[in-house]
Amino acid sequence: MNRRRRLSSTKFKGLYLFSANQPQISGSTKSFGWLCNTVEEIEPLGLDILRDNLKLPVWCIGPLIPTEALKNSSTLDLKVSRQRAGKELCFSAEKCLEWLDSQGLNSVIYISFGSQNTISATQMMELAVGLEEIGKPFVWVIRPPVGFDLKGVFKAEWLPDGFEERMSKRKQGLLVHNWAPQLEILSHKSTGFFVSHCGWN
Repeated sequence: MNRRRRLSSTKFKGLYLFSANQPQISGSTKSFGWLCNTVEEIEPLGLDILRDNLKLPVWCIGPLIPTEALKNSSTLDLKVSRQRAGKELCFSAEKCLEWLDSQGLNSVIYISFGSQNTISATQMMELAVGLEEIGKPFVWVIRPPVGFDLKGVFKAEWLPDGFEERMSKRKQGLLVHNWAPQLEILSHKSTGFFVSHCGWN
């Protein structure tokens, strides 16, 4: 087993960063190759892992950034954002941005592991405990942990007892189930930190 395969099966195992069970991976085996919205120099290891596992050509054509993403968050068209994502929000994008507006400059931690990835139940519990202890404001796009349907119902038992209610009451944290307006959050002046799965964001 070479080093890249060890990395893909051990270091990244908890986040399911490369899994033949993911629809976009399993479906790609019937294609002639992959077009990736990235640059070879930025993600050489990840691209090598893709090439090694897919046994197909992988071409970098990025970065392709939507025009709306280049605008200031105060001028972003939220309707365009929702159409681009093709997903429904658990609450309005306006509510999310209003919450961000109420926070200090560069003070908010944004946490998202992408639309196809998640963390283990133990990691989720520890992350919640850590966030509560540091007392910093955060937006967390949260999905069921590893081993559960990512599109399934989120269970309160995966977080410390009463966590979501406490965070809401203290106005410390905003938990977003399923999908959030990521471009708007990342371009907002109050967002200062980004915890991610290291995808192309």
